[in-house]
Amino acid sequence: MPIVPLTDIVARTAKAHPGKQVTYWDRTLPGFGLRVGEQVKAWTVMLGEERRRLTIGRYPTMNLHDARTEARRLILAATVARLDSDVTVVPFSNALEQFIDVHLSEKKNSTSHDWERVLRKHFAPAWKNLLMHEITRSHVAGVIDGLVRTSGEANNAFAVVRVFLRWSIRRGYLATNPMQSLALPIRRIARDRVLSRGELLAVLRALDLSSSFGTMALLLLLTSQRRGEIAGLRSEWIDRDNCLMVLPKEITKNRQEHAVPLTPYVMSLLPERDGLLFPARGKPDRVFSGWSKCMASLHRDCSVDFRLHDLRRTGATMMAGRGVAPYVVERVLNHITGSTAESLTPLARIYNRHRYLDEMRSALLLLEDEVSGLLRQSRGANPVALLDAGVQPRKDLALDPPDATRPEDDPLGEPAGFLQPIDVTGRVEYQRA
Repeated sequence: MPIVPLTDIVARTAKAHPGKQVTYWDRTLPGFGLRVGEQVKAWTVMLGEERRRLTIGRYPTMNLHDARTEARRLILAATVARLDSDVTVVPFSNALEQFIDVHLSEKKNSTSHDWERVLRKHFAPAWKNLLMHEITRSHVAGVIDGLVRTSGEANNAFAVVRVFLRWSIRRGYLATNPMQSLALPIRRIARDRVLSRGELLAVLRALDLSSSFGTMALLLLLTSQRRGEIAGLRSEWIDRDNCLMVLPKEITKNRQEHAVPLTPYVMSLLPERDGLLFPARGKPDRVFSGWSKCMASLHRDCSVDFRLHDLRRTGATMMAGRGVAPYVVERVLNHITGSTAESLTPLARIYNRHRYLDEMRSALLLLEDEVSGLLRQSRGANPVALLDAGVQPRKDLALDPPDATRPEDDPLGEPAGFLQPIDVTGRVEYQRA
């Protein structure tokens, strides 16, 4: 690679070899150069003992003076970092690629894609010319502050970059975490929305069970599982002989395999096809993705303001309203608590999974019976008639003592005051008002 006194004339006339890039290194500032390709010219700097290359900017968008000034700053910062601490001098762009290749490869695809999107969209443009040890609290706050108008994205970006910076500390790219003393930008308010009987009936009547969306929405209620778990269902996860759905740890939120008993009606809702049960339209190998459009249509048809996750919470609350014990509701929801995961050996976990299947099946039969009863009590034609499978829930399982039986008041209505909404984001709490 040629070493020349970089001038404006050299930068303007420098050419690449046919089919090969050439870097013209500056004789006056070692480590600084102009990388020339057939179509693009870019200022570059070589940093640290590892000789990591960092692109500063493109020529002629960035002129020689500004590029040399930025290169001098980066070289000085890298030198100071090596003298003052044991951190490894790494450009942010290099650390980001390593984080994506090494750390995100262990995450679920949906998590990996979302975290990469957040880092590339919000942080890469602002930090592309920074070395990792140069990132300060003000750099983080500057990006997060620009997202506060979209509270969900601000909180998501805060959480993602916190994971990235903690990973960087473990890799030796940072000595301290620049996010220390920074708080979540928007305080999260736990959602406790539970649909009333009238609202739930309106939603059920509006569902089109001939569509994948309508079927999945009803499954969210009758199984009380998460949207991503239902949308990603595959034929190999369904044991039709034993009426059992086994969700692998790769798809569950807590990374634990989860077995869910299936009621006869739920079994009848599941399509009989290989692979994905609810694929995207025209793409059998891709998971259904038309949630926003379908939810907007459902909102118009039922006139109820709710989210799909509220169906899971409503289902849990309905089971509790029928006297299902809290620990069984937790099992159905696949929540991890000290008594259900950390304190158990692997063998005990397998044993307990089978031990509680009867209780879970009884709870889900009670839920199905509750929804079916709601529909039977409604006036007029019922377009979502549940099948009469002739299977009755075992009322001796998973129930609280007799004094906790369901009152005459509606446990889902505001005036009842018998049960508080079930928290389906963490451990289930079952409280008497």
